[in-house]
Amino acid sequence: MVLKHLHMTLAYISVLGFIARGLWRIGLGRPLASRWLRVTPHVIDTLLLATGVGLAVQLGMWPHHAPWFTTKLLLIVAYIGLGIAAFRSTARWLRWILFMAATGTGCWVIAVAWTRSPLPGLA
Repeated sequence: MVLKHLHMTLAYISVLGFIARGLWRIGLGRPLASRWLRVTPHVIDTLLLATGVGLAVQLGMWPHHAPWFTTKLLLIVAYIGLGIAAFRSTARWLRWILFMAATGTGCWVIAVAWTRSPLPGLA
């Protein structure tokens, strides 16, 4: 239970941190000057990944065992890709679109994990 709650807490912190960094960088147009602002998300995401792998091993979960787990893994890859693209894009309008898409995808990942359904609210 401790591993599960740690993983969930790290997931919320990761998404909220992404939103804060996105609003700072895209909304205010300011770079993340402090070293800890650039390093902390990587530490949190590494711990999130480690606890996720630990949970999957502990529960014997594999992507082909549960559709929600497969969906969650695919959405995580999309979330990471959209987030990277949002921060690297040169067009401001595209940064906002990618940022919003990444934020929505991050929230979808949490909803899938919470409900254990690939389409939370529809299934």
